[in-house]
Order: sequence, then structure tokens, then C-alpha cells
Amino acid sequence: MEEATQLWKEKIRIEIEELQRILEEEKYHILSSLERQQREILHNIRQNVTELVKQRSSLTALQTEIAGRCQLTDLELLKDIKSTLNRYDSLEVLRSKLNSPELEINLQSFKQQYNSLQEAIYVLIETFSKELEWNHSFNFKEIVAAELDWRQVQRFSRVVFLDSSTASRWINVSEDLKGAIAQIETDVEDTPDRYDEWPCVLGRERLTSGKHYWEVQVGDAKEWKLGVCDETANRRGDITVAPYRGYWAVGRKSEDIYISYTSPSQTPLSPSMPLRTVGIFLDIEAGRVAFYNLEQRTLLFCFPRYPLPRTLRPYFCTWDLTSPLLII
Repeated sequence: MEEATQLWKEKIRIEIEELQRILEEEKYHILSSLERQQREILHNIRQNVTELVKQRSSLTALQTEIAGRCQLTDLELLKDIKSTLNRYDSLEVLRSKLNSPELEINLQSFKQQYNSLQEAIYVLIETFSKELEWNHSFNFKEIVAAELDWRQVQRFSRVVFLDSSTASRWINVSEDLKGAIAQIETDVEDTPDRYDEWPCVLGRERLTSGKHYWEVQVGDAKEWKLGVCDETANRRGDITVAPYRGYWAVGRKSEDIYISYTSPSQTPLSPSMPLRTVGIFLDIEAGRVAFYNLEQRTLLFCFPRYPLPRTLRPYFCTWDLTSPLLII
């Protein structure tokens, strides 16, 4: 049995190395294309900046001339109107270049291709993990559960507080910064850091390295999400919760439906009893985000290993007006 296990481990190692090679090649081709576009965009920006500097000098000279012309007679002033209008026309040409839709289209294309790359890499990793489980005689989830035993990850417990400056107008944060509950819309200062449409809030802690574990009591809340997110992930408008968009989360959608927000589709979860307390474990160097059912002290779900962003923050979201999420 031990020999067979070692053989499977070696096979997994070889297949993972092959996957990494494929991913590296794909990443190289896509990043090369993105870098080329980036160079073109930067070149256009530098050209526009150079032109701006020239035009600013022209404007300064024009301002000086106008000041001098205030002393001219009407006839002398009329003679210079044509040259003044010609200079104005050149400024209009520059303004049209700076407001060019082409520059905006290039920037949007760069962003879309980057997001597509992130999604493609994650889907490939997740598909590979499922194929391992389908095609081999061992239970891949059991191996992961053994690696991430709750008693082991609990050693990395840390204190987590909520950051009220990120809370949307649909969520109320307790004074001790340990609880969050949905609320009727209230007036709050709208800032770029704040969620504007979803009842979400981030943890105050910025996690950049190491292993971290914290627990959240969800109680009787009927609809919620918990996890971590990239500090730079979108917080405005309708949010896509998925790893390729910078969110690693699990949640409850209704009375009996629990899911993990994987991509390209969500993965159903089947706890044997309603979740009341959830443990969250993050291993940044290993690219691990795992969740625990603390009623049974078992692994609930673990996302496939994935290169994590530079800075992550705890993520909380709830639509329940009666039962809060509590950090314990």
C-alpha cells in the first residue's frame, strides 16, 4: 500500500510539473502580447506629454504676447488675429489627441486580456485537480484534508478586526469592529475604498506573507459570504466573486444551499448540518485558501493551489438583517 501511494505521489508530481510548464508557456505568450500593448500605450502617452510640454511653452509665449497686445492700437491688434487663431487650432488638435477614444480602447483591451489570463489559468488549475480525482483510484480531497488538518492550522490563529471605512451603506459594523450585519440603506461618505452596492466589508489586516487562521460565527444568518480578497479587487458595482477576480470565498445562498465561489461555475458544498462557525486558513506562500466546518472540526473546502496576490484581506458579506457575522 505504501509503495502504491508513493507511485501515485510521483505520478502527481510529474503531472503537476507538466501543468506548470504548460502554464508558463501560455503565460509567456499572453504576457508578451500584453507587454507589447503596454509599450505602445506608454509610447503614445510619452508623445502626448512631450507635445503638452511644447504647447505649454507656446501658451506661455502666447500669454506674454496677449499681455503686450493690450497696449496695441485696434488696427495693430486686428493684424495679429490670424496668427492667434492658428495657434488656438493647434491646441484643439492636441486636445483631441489626448481625448482620443483609441487610447481608452487600448487601456480597456489591456485590462480585459489580463483578466482573461487570470481566469484561464485558474480554470486550468481547477480542471486539472478534478481530473486527478476522476482518473485515479485515490481520493484527492482526503489527501488535501490530511495536509490541512484543523488541529494543525489552528496554531496560526490571529486577531482580525473589521475596517469600517470599507463597509457599504448596506452593512452595519459593531463598535468593537468584530461584528457585521446587513441594514437598511444609510447615508455614508462614498469613497473609492468602500463597497457601494453589495453589503460587504473587509478586515483591517493586510496579509502579505505567512500562514493565518481566524474563525467567524455565522449563526442563523441565511445568506452570507466569507473568505479573503485581493486588496486591489473591484469593490464597486456588481461584483464577480471568483479567484480570477481576486475573491476566494464560500457562502450560504439560502436555507440549505452552501457553495464555494469557484470558476467557471460554483461548487456545491454538503455539510452534514447547518454551518454555524467557519474557520478560514490562508497560506500565502503555498497558495492555499481553506475553510473549516468547526461544528465537526473538518475541512469544508480548499481552493486549488493558485499564485496569490501580493496583499490579501479578510472578506465578509451578509444580506441577513437579523443575525450578524461575528469574528471570534
